[in-house]
Amino acid sequence: CLWEDPECGGKDITKWTLDAPICNVSNVLARELEEHDDITLLSIPENHELGKTDTWFTYMAMLTRQHPQLQIGFVGKIDSDNFVRWPKFFEYLQQSARKQIDTIP
Repeated sequence: CLWEDPECGGKDITKWTLDAPICNVSNVLARELEEHDDITLLSIPENHELGKTDTWFTYMAMLTRQHPQLQIGFVGKIDSDNFVRWPKFFEYLQQSARKQIDTIP
C-alpha cells in the first residue's frame, strides 16, 4: 500500500489500521491487546515480500507528519519470527543517540 492508493485508505491514516484482529488470536496476544493497546494492526492481508514492510513505514511516516505532537523519535518493525537480543539493541540505541547528540553544534 502506498499513500496514493485509495484502496489502502489514501491519506486518511485511520483507514490503514484495524481496531481488532480479524482472525483468531492466541490468549496471550488477546491479553496484550486488551491490557496495553500498544500494537498496531495494519489493514492489509498477510503476505510474504509483497509490501507489509513498505506499508508499515509509509503508515508511520504519515502518522509522524500528521501528528507531530506525538514526537515519534524512532520507528521499527519486528515480526514474530525474529529473535531480538534486547540488551544489545538498547545499547545500540543509546550509542546512536549519543553520537547524534555529540554532533549537534
